[in-house]
Amino acid sequence: MPKIKVNLLQLMLDNDIRTIKELSEKTGISLKTLYSMSNEKTTRLDFKTITKLCEFFGCEIGELLVFKNKNKAV
Repeated sequence: MPKIKVNLLQLMLDNDIRTIKELSEKTGISLKTLYSMSNEKTTRLDFKTITKLCEFFGCEIGELLVFKNKNKAV
């Protein structure tokens, strides 16, 4: 089954953000939202959240969200 992976922890590591709390304070995104994203428990994302994270990390959506298709049929 295909899955969308949130690459949040890697982006945090690359940008020397040590905790979800620190990221929350710097972006204004709630701790609950960020914890859900980092633990891959999120079932939906708000465009505002995606925009804030992409702006903060200076990244494209494809760097934040990665589509994983385990059943590639050719």
